[in-house]
Amino acid sequence: MKKFCITLLLVSLMAVAFTSCSSTRSVTSTKSNDGYIQIVGDKTVYSETVIITVDNKASYEIDVNDITNLTIKNPATYAIAPGAHMIEIEYNGVVVLNKKIFISSQEINVVELP
Repeated sequence: MKKFCITLLLVSLMAVAFTSCSSTRSVTSTKSNDGYIQIVGDKTVYSETVIITVDNKASYEIDVNDITNLTIKNPATYAIAPGAHMIEIEYNGVVVLNKKIFISSQEINVVELP
């Protein structure tokens, strides 16, 4: 009986020793807080780039995506901070769209040109 108790004690100690030596590993990944915007329209009408002004501050020259060929992984998808934004889109010197949009984090907002 004494031999059995000693063996049981040694096995228990070995189990505790081997399990307590493992290290803890944690992996953290973060996603961008940005949302995304795509401007789509008829490519026969909008054959050149448009100028988009965001919140009456920054203006960018961007490509228009073909409305008949929408894809999520599109090179003409642009990052924008989440929240409400006022956008103005100009084509050949004429304002074609003036609209308030709401951008959510990690989502693509598609804006269709008239």
